[in-house]
Amino acid sequence: MRSPDDVLLRFPNRLRILLLLLPMAIGIWILVTSMRQGPGVGGDAAIYITSARNLLTGHGLGLINADGTFRLLPYFPPFYPLVLAALIGLGFSAETSAMLINLACFGAAILLLSWLIMKASRSLAAGMLVGLLLAGSPILIPAYSWAMSEPLSIFLIVVAFYLLHRSLISDRLAALVGSAVLAGLSLLTRYSMAAGILTACLIVLFIWRGSWKKRFLSAIIYGLIAAIPIGIWLVIDLRKTNTVASRNLLGNINLGSEIARFFNQLKPLFLQWLLPDSFISRMPGSVGLIVTLAILLVIGISLICSLPALSKGKDDLEDRNQTQILVFTYALFFILYLLQIMLVSVTTFPPITIGPRMVLPAAIAALMVVAVPVGHLFSQKTLSSWIKWLALTGLLLFAAYSGLRGVRIARQNAIDGLGYNTVAWRNSQTIDYLASHTISSDALVTNEETALLYLLGRASWPIREVYAREADPVYYSYIDPIDAEETDHGRELFQTGEALLVVFDNFPDQMADLYGSAAPERVAALMKGLTPIFKGDDGVIYQMDSKP
Repeated sequence: MRSPDDVLLRFPNRLRILLLLLPMAIGIWILVTSMRQGPGVGGDAAIYITSARNLLTGHGLGLINADGTFRLLPYFPPFYPLVLAALIGLGFSAETSAMLINLACFGAAILLLSWLIMKASRSLAAGMLVGLLLAGSPILIPAYSWAMSEPLSIFLIVVAFYLLHRSLISDRLAALVGSAVLAGLSLLTRYSMAAGILTACLIVLFIWRGSWKKRFLSAIIYGLIAAIPIGIWLVIDLRKTNTVASRNLLGNINLGSEIARFFNQLKPLFLQWLLPDSFISRMPGSVGLIVTLAILLVIGISLICSLPALSKGKDDLEDRNQTQILVFTYALFFILYLLQIMLVSVTTFPPITIGPRMVLPAAIAALMVVAVPVGHLFSQKTLSSWIKWLALTGLLLFAAYSGLRGVRIARQNAIDGLGYNTVAWRNSQTIDYLASHTISSDALVTNEETALLYLLGRASWPIREVYAREADPVYYSYIDPIDAEETDHGRELFQTGEALLVVFDNFPDQMADLYGSAAPERVAALMKGLTPIFKGDDGVIYQMDSKP
């Protein structure tokens, strides 16, 4: 009986190429379906899109505040909005530009990663399997459906790792420099990709040709080249804004409890790689712990087993085990990436959101680490063909199951939309009223700044507690006199009749995050004495002149 790869090798070359391209085509189709209503746009995406538009209108890469002043792109590195601006400048809409970035990065990542697995394992079946797992991934599809920077940053670091491996094999300096530049651009897209640069520097240090001194110097040069883009940005950013992030370092840290909190957030995310939320919610917490430990153990063992790649053929990289280098790279990246986000999580406030999007690079790295040895099983001549077919069938069934989850998510996104492109936001009566009954110069105070920014193109003043993300010890009303030492410009404008107060229905939920069970009491106190001039199905608009 022929093995799966023996069967595939009997196909014509063109058909084999088409089979490798098939997962990419499937992934693009699913992603197009998911973004049928447009890419998901939330708070961060609204800032990206508005900053890109402002750059093209001559204001600069950033936001125009409610008082008319300009603010350089806050808290985020600039490469993603710069790419958005380039595409918008070519005539595409902001939404189409974001979709093109996502589709290009998704398709290219599927093709490159599946091809790398095929080459490393010498198994077309393994390459196709990885491509199918990526194409229908219920983790990747949601993340790649939003106008966010993750798709671009992941694509850049994946290509950077590929060029790094090419430079190790061929000793080509151009490939090494190209890798460093792309790694630097990935960091200029998302700060979390610092782990990718550190991974690449360690690869150069341990695996590059020559003496320790030469390798150390090469690693330093790689890091410096990669740091140039972000270094330029930080100089500009610090000169303009005096800050590069939206979080502050914590003072007194209970390290043990913070690490425990981080891993408690991590456990369900690893389970989501395998099972839907409906299953996870019915499982005991011990299952999440077991899966988390199992994944960490597999990655750790893979890293250790690939260590021989660091000592083979020091004078001749042609003799290195390229497969071990591939596994070592992605296993090391997985570990460094998780350590990095754990460090940020336990040392900063407000704490970062540890969600599926945050661990997306780790999910892709884990798949690469596991796929290589599985692919080698398919290419083993001594292994029974029956075992290979059984293993392939089982993995294809899992890929089909995972793909169905991804398709369901995409279809639901196509029906409902995502973020501010949902049907609910597009049909918002409150937004319609503001668009038809106010002009752009009218000042607004709201609990949804970025919604008004994206849907109306208007800057607004925030409700103080929502903006500060902290509770106020005094349950004041919005019409109460403002203390001299307080700074609340939006409330001042509202009290003088120069601004409208726009409160969307999610305001109680936002306050619940700050006040817990006392949120209803706080909201009632804040709105005390206010009379609405408009009530919509999703919000209320107040004006000071309308008070009793």
